[in-house]
Amino acid sequence: MHTKFFLVSVMLTSFNLCHSAASDMETYIEKLRNHPEVQQFFEDHIQLNELSVADLALPDPQFYFGIDNMFFDDPEYNRLLSPTKSLGFIQKFPAKSLRRAESSKKKILSKHQELCGNYMHKRLEARLISHLATLEKIRILEDLAKKQLAYYELMEAELKGQFESGLPVYPLFFELDVDRTQIEQHLKQLEFEMFSTHEELKWLVGEVPQIELLTNQDLNWNQKISSLYPIKIATESLNAAAGDLAIVEATSNPNFSVQATYKRREFEQKSSDYDSFNIRASISLPVWYKSNQAPRLRAARADNRKAKFIYERVCQDWIKKMSVLQAEYENVTEDIRFLQKKKLSRKQFVEAVNRGYEAGVASLASVLIAQIDELSLQSQIQSKRSVQISLSAEFNSHHVGELADAFN
Repeated sequence: MHTKFFLVSVMLTSFNLCHSAASDMETYIEKLRNHPEVQQFFEDHIQLNELSVADLALPDPQFYFGIDNMFFDDPEYNRLLSPTKSLGFIQKFPAKSLRRAESSKKKILSKHQELCGNYMHKRLEARLISHLATLEKIRILEDLAKKQLAYYELMEAELKGQFESGLPVYPLFFELDVDRTQIEQHLKQLEFEMFSTHEELKWLVGEVPQIELLTNQDLNWNQKISSLYPIKIATESLNAAAGDLAIVEATSNPNFSVQATYKRREFEQKSSDYDSFNIRASISLPVWYKSNQAPRLRAARADNRKAKFIYERVCQDWIKKMSVLQAEYENVTEDIRFLQKKKLSRKQFVEAVNRGYEAGVASLASVLIAQIDELSLQSQIQSKRSVQISLSAEFNSHHVGELADAFN
């Protein structure tokens, strides 16, 4: 009964720890969404979306007030032509097709910036995961290095005893000192790497997260490049080029304007004219189309063709990049499997050496060397795991979707 209760308690505790780690991770991921690197794109998205609405509106009308027929040399108004007060307005009507084209271009750019913001969020999330993996790697490697130094101290004491007993072990002292110096230098490098990683984490989320990193991620790709953020962003860039072409095509469409004026005569006894109301409408015509709009249209079409070539190149580049990342990830995974097998065989060897030492047929130095080699293998495995997590985080960050959902 007590055993069952203990097992249930352990299971519940493990579940709570995993849930807590996931919740903390979600908190930091949400915090990354408010990072300036991300928010600048979202502000561009809002700005361009508002401008797309403004582009559809008509320009403000112009109102004017004036006096006609005022003569400075006749302040008494003795002339027959009397002064006239006028009040009117001018309303311009740019081509509706042009306004729609400009608005559509702004909407495309708005979507482009929104995608860039979401992509930047995923990229920062991948950096967070990578730095957390580095942090965990550093802590483990520091612990393993300190254990190695402890074994080296025991080995030095053992070699001193053998040297005092007359055994020719002096060359081993030199090798031991070289190996120990390398471990000490490695610890200093880890110390600097720890500092650098802390600063990166502070830049990302404002603090050093005290959470356990979740397990490794699977590579999440269905081999469709359309699911990649860079391709979606490149698609919007291509649409923006098409939008520029639509704007140039619409510039040759006619623009309209209406002008209305009300005139009131002063001193009507001097004139038989009455108050008047004038109205006029105007339209623009592409008279100089061949030298104005036509070259611009050809240039826009050339720019659109260039945008298509850029899009094709981006697609090819990302197919190559994703394939290389996948191959690199698989290579690191195979290295980990190989090192784990080697670690298992090394563990069996260490156990055999320990039995030999207990039986009096092996020296303490051989036991210590075997244990140091085992710790070295563990360090290699941990370093490879950190690289594996970083690669999977980078790989999955290029996909549209939630990166944290890819955790096992």
